[in-house]
Amino acid sequence: MDYPKTRVGVAVIIRKGGKVLLGRRKGFHGEGTWNFPGGHLEFGEKIKDCAKRETKEETGLNIKNVALFTVTNDIFQKENKQYITISVRAEIKSGKLKLMEPDKCEKWD
Repeated sequence: MDYPKTRVGVAVIIRKGGKVLLGRRKGFHGEGTWNFPGGHLEFGEKIKDCAKRETKEETGLNIKNVALFTVTNDIFQKENKQYITISVRAEIKSGKLKLMEPDKCEKWD
């Protein structure tokens, strides 16, 4: 039997002034939903490095104080996908919020 791959994702929860940064997804799985910055963990990559890389690639922000928050096991039967998502908390270190991947994200808010 050919089983679908289970992927590992990293979600970055960035809080500032009692708010969190969310992006409205477009063009792929989860289109129209609001999600944290993040993406796939690459082979051999450390979780903190993935969080920093994905946040920079998607938002233009540099982050610091990255710490484990929670882990979820999400199964999407309809799409035949499974994701283990490692959520981390982080703070903004530097940079200005920008829409770096307009093909994947409608806006950051």
